[in-house]
Order: sequence, then structure tokens, then C-alpha cells
Amino acid sequence: MKKNLKIFVYLFFFSLFSGIFSSPVTAEDRKASEILEKAINIIAPKIFLAEIEMTYLRSDGSQAKYKMILKHKNYKYSLVNFLEPEREKDRQVLRIEENLWSYMPKTKKIVQVSFDSDFMGGDFSNQDIVRLNLLEDYTPELIKETENQYILDLSPNGKGFSYAKIRFWIRKKDNMPLQAYYFSRNGSPLKKLIYKDLKDFDGFTRPSVYEMTNLAENTKTYMIFVSFKKLETLPETTFYKENMGKY
Repeated sequence: MKKNLKIFVYLFFFSLFSGIFSSPVTAEDRKASEILEKAINIIAPKIFLAEIEMTYLRSDGSQAKYKMILKHKNYKYSLVNFLEPEREKDRQVLRIEENLWSYMPKTKKIVQVSFDSDFMGGDFSNQDIVRLNLLEDYTPELIKETENQYILDLSPNGKGFSYAKIRFWIRKKDNMPLQAYYFSRNGSPLKKLIYKDLKDFDGFTRPSVYEMTNLAENTKTYMIFVSFKKLETLPETTFYKENMGKY
């Protein structure tokens, strides 16, 4: 009996103090999350397939160009298949939840890579390409609301993410993403992303060009969406690690 009483008292005080010291979800918190979620559904619906051309403009004036197919499912799985240039053809990058691998066709090896590494040496990180649900990784705060825009600050939910903060501009009338600044841990702006050239992809309107500027290196990378299609499903086998390099 005494043992049961002690357990009851412990649970009572634990629940009491947990409620006191935990941060309650406010109406502003919910509003910020809803705004970000609607913007994410434009950038990255739950399941999609896209053909992308990427151009990296180096500071010395040279360029690197890639063409790829991106398949994405449920914000947990992403697969990039490289089509061009010839030296990178059949290369793959696969995300399965918290793991990321790259398949190298020349050596036929699969190596694990980090989310915060540069994607193909350009200004986007691997996280930017395959980890698309910002609402899972960051907590949004609505810091300003104008007549036409929302401005959100996104703080990471833990360690290991590429950016210490993201400031996100979203158009009010349709929740269209406009631009984002990415910050380091010391508060310095690292990159600027502009969403450009709205295009109708079979009834789904979204930006067709992403312009990422590395503010420190004075370089730019463009992601151009040649095609974009929302899907109902994708086969689970598409995202099996053991299938990398097979198709």
C-alpha cells in the first residue's frame, strides 16, 4: 500500500512540474506552423517526381552542369539519379530517414555521406536536396507579418543540421515561398535562396527556378525544374539501399 502511495505521489508531482516547465503551444506557434506547412506543400508535396537541371557558377567564371531525376516520398525517402554529364551518369544519392548514401558507378561502391556536405560541390547542401520537410527539422516563429508577406525564423530541433537558423519569406495570398536566408551558429548569413519563375506543372503552380547564392564564396547554383509531377505513390523498392546501382 505504501509503495503504491509513493508511486502515486511521484507521478502526481512529475506531471505537475512537467506541465509547469514545458512550453505551452500558443496560437502564434500554431499559426507559424500552418504557414510553413502550406509553403512546404508547394515546394515538396508528400510524393513527387521531378527532372532537374543544376548549374553551379564558380567564382573563377567556370561552370558545372548536371541533369538528374529526384524521387521523393513521405519526407523520409529521396532518391537522386544522375543523367548528365556522362562522367556522373548512373550516380545515385539515397536518403532513408536519418541515413544518406551515395552510389559511385565507376567503383560500384556505396558510401555513406553527411547531410550537411555540399551537393556535388555546389551551393546547395545534401540536406537542401533530400531533406525537404523543414517543419520536422525546425521550429518556426512568426517574427513579422506585413500586408503581403509572412516572415518566419526557423530554429533547428536539435544538433546536426546544416544551418543554425533559417529566415523564410512567404507570400500571404497563396503561401508561395519567396526567399530564405541561412545563418551560421555565430549569426552570420551563409546563403541566400530565391524562389523564381512560377510555372504551372499540370495544374500545380510552384517555383521552377531556385537561385542559391553563397554569400561568403560569391558563387551561385541554379536548380531548374524541367518537370514536376505530384504522385499518389512510389514503389517501396525505389528506396531500397540494396537496389542502388541496379536501375
